[in-house]
Order: sequence, then structure tokens, then C-alpha cells
Amino acid sequence: MAEIEITTDKQDYSSDEVILAEITLNFKKPVKARKIIASICCHEKKKVKNQTTIPPDELRRQRELGIPFTTHLREVETFEESIAYNVEKEIAKEGIYQNEKFKVFFEIPKKCIPTSYVMGHDNKVHKWKLKIKVDVPLRLDLHAEKEIFLTGL
Repeated sequence: MAEIEITTDKQDYSSDEVILAEITLNFKKPVKARKIIASICCHEKKKVKNQTTIPPDELRRQRELGIPFTTHLREVETFEESIAYNVEKEIAKEGIYQNEKFKVFFEIPKKCIPTSYVMGHDNKVHKWKLKIKVDVPLRLDLHAEKEIFLTGL
């Protein structure tokens, strides 16, 4: 039904640069929208290790099964996700849209976190995304996103 295409001027960006993006909307039918929002955000995924005590009934079960244990503590790894950076811009107001093109730009901050795909010494992964949201009343909103690569120092 709906196609939202995001094209950027470059593939890789560094800090203190400007991202120029062109958003192309191709809908089969005219769509009434409250607004169209573009946002750039950095998703941070962090590995967290917690120590918990093993419950007494599980210790008893391990003894009955003959499973040796050396401690009453268990280490559990979990992942916490948060948004480290987020900027939104309204690129279109309320109206009816079918085949439209919009241009938007975002300034990358001087001290930005570079993109990382592998957990490093800080146990964090950072992914930058350019997101488009078409806010349609009384229906599901239409979304599109494009991953952006930010180089480090």
C-alpha cells in the first residue's frame, strides 16, 4: 500500500557534519496525515551482568540430582536498550499526501558516539537511525527507517 523511501547524500558521516536526506512518499491512494516527522536517533544496547542468589528449592533439586555447585550465586547477563540521542523535526503539517518529496537535514553533534556493531570494552553497541513517521489519524502510522554509519575519531 505505502512506500516510503529515504535517500541520503552520503553513506558515512563524521561528527559536526550535516545529514541531507530526501524522503519520497509513494502511496497508491491519497493518505490524510496529521503530520510527517523525521528523526535521527542513536540506539544504545548495553550488556549488564547481575549476580543473583540461587533459590533454596533449586539448590535442593541440584543436590538431589547430584549436580555439584560451588556457590549460592548465579551470574545473569541481560541487555538494556536505551536511546542516547534523539532529535525530531516536523517536515510536513496536516494534509493529504500521495506522491510527495521532502528534504530534511540534521546536524550531527561535535561529540557524537560513533556507530559500533561489536561489544567493546564498555559492553555497548551504538546504532544510528534516520526514522520517518507518517501520523495517520484512526489508523496505524506508516514508518520507515534507514541506518546511518557515523565514523569515530
